[in-house]
Amino acid sequence: MTPLFPVLMRRRRMLRKRCGSGGGSNRTDSVFRGHRRGLRPGGNGNSISDGMKKIRDIGIALCAVCMAATGCSDGRPVSGREALGLKGAVCSVTVTAYEAVAADGRVERGVPVEDPRTNRSYRFDRDGNTVHAEYYLGGMLVGWDDYTYGPDGRTDSIVCRSVYFGGDRTVGFAWGDGENHVRRTYDEQGRLVVEERFERRGNRSRNVCVFDGGDTVEFVTRYRGRLPVRQEWRSEAYDTVLEYTYDRDGNPTEITDCTDGAMTGATRLEYTAFDGEGNWTSRVVYDADGSGAAVPRRVEERTITYY
Repeated sequence: MTPLFPVLMRRRRMLRKRCGSGGGSNRTDSVFRGHRRGLRPGGNGNSISDGMKKIRDIGIALCAVCMAATGCSDGRPVSGREALGLKGAVCSVTVTAYEAVAADGRVERGVPVEDPRTNRSYRFDRDGNTVHAEYYLGGMLVGWDDYTYGPDGRTDSIVCRSVYFGGDRTVGFAWGDGENHVRRTYDEQGRLVVEERFERRGNRSRNVCVFDGGDTVEFVTRYRGRLPVRQEWRSEAYDTVLEYTYDRDGNPTEITDCTDGAMTGATRLEYTAFDGEGNWTSRVVYDADGSGAAVPRRVEERTITYY
């Protein structure tokens, strides 16, 4: 087991402002007392809930999504390759996830994780645009996406196919000024499933998603350069805040989340291997347990090919 999350305690005063409710009670102190007993524990009372883990898993993926929706300093679109933080003329990258096993002070990979969000591959053209993505479950292909681009390099459409679960989707983009755009997703019958309106001003963006049933989710993201550092998810059901920390190369190293004003967990990412281009090829994902210790949850490995 690795040392305690020092950053959680260092950021205690900062989190009072981020997660506090105001009204006299110190929400952060109660969070950290709860943290010693378990951050909104699951059934065993010793770990954060699976739901919160999934939120931060999605948050890891959203780092790339947010970066892809922004532009570089020269105004050109960020390519899919850049969004994933890949260096060099990468042709493809495949991510495979395993359950983490701690033994004799080491973290080793166990059985494969059965989750298409963490078992996926991307193929890029020579300009770095994502042209094809695949998702795997149990080692089998369960879905894929095909991308097309306009002459300005912006995404024109995404066709999403599912092998086993049905519900194919087509995504169309209508671009406005700068990075602002409307993204509409249609089902197999051509019916509108969700409409997303993305607006970016300075270091802040707002993305409002309206679903066919009328439900609305709003994402407000703040950036430092091209990197998202804080994202608020707002809906009728809950409000969640994700905050991201990076190393000097732009790799995410920590994600913390607060839901409905209470801190609900933290995830740390530790990079253990890199290739000759400086791209990571192995990392360990840790969660905080009930005592605040960093417990390895997942080992992720990347296979990267180059042009």
